[in-house]
This record gives sequence, structure tokens and C-alpha cells, in this order.
Amino acid sequence: QSQTVSAGANVSLGIVAAGAPPLSYQWRFDGANIPAATGFTLSLANVQLANSGTYDVIITNLYGSTNSAAATLTVLIPPQITRQPQNQTVSVGSNVTFIVTASGSSPLTYQWYFNGAPLNTATNFALVLNGVSINQAGGYTVSVSNSIGWVTSPNAILVVLGSGPCTPPPGGLVSWWAAEGNTLDSAST
Repeated sequence: QSQTVSAGANVSLGIVAAGAPPLSYQWRFDGANIPAATGFTLSLANVQLANSGTYDVIITNLYGSTNSAAATLTVLIPPQITRQPQNQTVSVGSNVTFIVTASGSSPLTYQWYFNGAPLNTATNFALVLNGVSINQAGGYTVSVSNSIGWVTSPNAILVVLGSGPCTPPPGGLVSWWAAEGNTLDSAST
């Protein structure tokens, strides 16, 4: 009977056969004989992706042989991040792209977070932030998942620098600083 398991699982395949004894068995993997696999059960320990495929058994007695129906073994691999998103330092108004690269059994799903809160529409391997502002500075993480597990990246820190150097003060001013666009902004002469 076909099975789908996680990598690292132990799998047992078995056959019930009737016929004139003695019966002998030869298990096959993708059509090739498996050495020493000659019992009515086949046990596979710590299966990995390479164990995925089709298994069947040839049953033989003095009167002939027959093949069992094939059983498919599918081994699923949990997600693993192979390239983490990187810290970035940019100026206000810049565009930023965080990228994650992951492997594992398909389909992989992605969810990006900003300071621990999920970003509703950020569900791709890349997070694009256009025209960033100071309030977008902070920690960005991504969770990658599939049907058997999930993994989360460490924080990628976004540093957003102010708008750049101040413009020279207008003539006659004694003091000058960058305005923040609020009612406390002032100039004095």
C-alpha cells in the first residue's frame, strides 16, 4: 500500500501471499532487485528523499512467479532556509527587497513579519518595500512552511537613515535644524 512519510521515518511494507509452499520473495525498488530483501516484509529505516519511488515484490514457488501491485513511497522533506534575508541600511524613500531562499517538499509557503507582526500581503520569497519611511525600520523575519513543518529566519534588521544632510540655512537665521513636519518646528533670527 502506498505511503507518504516525513524524512527520517521508518517504513514497513508487507505482502500477504497464498500458494503452494515454499514461497520466496524478492523486493524491488523502481524495478531493480533490493539485495537481501527476501522476506514477506520490507523494513526501511530513516528514509530520505532517495527512498522515494515504487516498491513491489516478486513471489515465486515451484509453479511460477507473480508480481505484486506496486506501492509508491513518497518522502517529504521539511522546509529549510538555505539563504537568510540580510540586514540593510538605506535612506528614507529608498526601495528595499528582502529575499529568502528555501528548500523542501513543495509547495512551500511564505509569511513575512515586521517586529513580530505578520504582514498581510507578504507571502512570497521576496519582500519588497517601496519608498521606505523611518517607521519601517526594525526587524523582518520570514516563516517558510509546507505540509510537514516550518522554519523561521532570524531577524533581518532594516535601518532607515534620515533624509540626508541639511540644506544651508536661509540668510539671517541664527539657528537651523531639520524640520520634522510638526507644530514644534521653528526658526529664529
